[in-house]
Amino acid sequence: MKHSTLMGLFAMVCAIQLAVPAYMIAKYERTLTVGRLYKFKTAPVYPYDALRGRYVALGLNQASIPVANGSATVFKRGRKVFAKITTDKDGFADLSEVSVIPPASGDYITGAVQYFNNYPQWTQDQIRQPGALALKLLEAQDPVSVYLRSKLNDYEKKQLEEKKAGLPQTCPPEIIQTLAQFLNRIITDYENGMLLADRVAGKTSGKDSRRGYDWNLHRRLNAEFLVKNYPGEVDPLPPAQVQLKLPIDRYYINEKLAPQAEQAYREHNRRTRQDAYVGVRVLKGTAVVEDLYLGDKPIHEYLKAPLPQK
Repeated sequence: MKHSTLMGLFAMVCAIQLAVPAYMIAKYERTLTVGRLYKFKTAPVYPYDALRGRYVALGLNQASIPVANGSATVFKRGRKVFAKITTDKDGFADLSEVSVIPPASGDYITGAVQYFNNYPQWTQDQIRQPGALALKLLEAQDPVSVYLRSKLNDYEKKQLEEKKAGLPQTCPPEIIQTLAQFLNRIITDYENGMLLADRVAGKTSGKDSRRGYDWNLHRRLNAEFLVKNYPGEVDPLPPAQVQLKLPIDRYYINEKLAPQAEQAYREHNRRTRQDAYVGVRVLKGTAVVEDLYLGDKPIHEYLKAPLPQK
């Protein structure tokens, strides 16, 4: 191959290598300039080590989206997906649905599937009347409560007994957490292949023909049985969910401000105080974090103000 041809190919490769980052920078800057601004609420980051060198790691409340059951083959790990954006009554952004093709209308964010959760669990918020439920687990004589009582471990029994005097009016957060964990464990139990309803009825062996080997159906039938027996105390089990990897999971900041920023972000992003959010510009699927807000103040402005006295 001639020297001139090699030089031409080399020049072409260099031009392509330079063009790609230039295009990405231009796309980034255009999104910041003309993209629509959305406010995304943040969530606590666990383990709580939000600072990563020169950026703050952001947890987002909206990163998990409910989908129809049986979508595991569609939403495979790493697959490119498109999350449609809506806004709630307070003006904050929600990711209302996710698909493998861009929405026909409206703004959306391009992301990737982090994992598909086909085995959702009850959260503490979905234990609607925890005090009443705890009291039933301790005292009620219906077959379901009697059976569940026999499945409480020593630690759970001790916890419930210690708080029994205040039930059902008062139910501390640690008891609600214990109840959610207990119910999630119960619906997953696989004793001789039987459903919870059969175990409560006193069966001791035999596989359930309705279930086969479908673990998700097994869990959901058990959950439906509990909701039917505790309709006022427990919400229905949530649907399957897609956890997304989104391009708005970090906020870069000057290293000199990093320690203060980490402390401030932690204070405004606890379970008892969550008023941190990010301003994100969105344009044709591209999303760029514009600023991090703590209590309605941009973080740089917040750090100039004196820290509140504890």
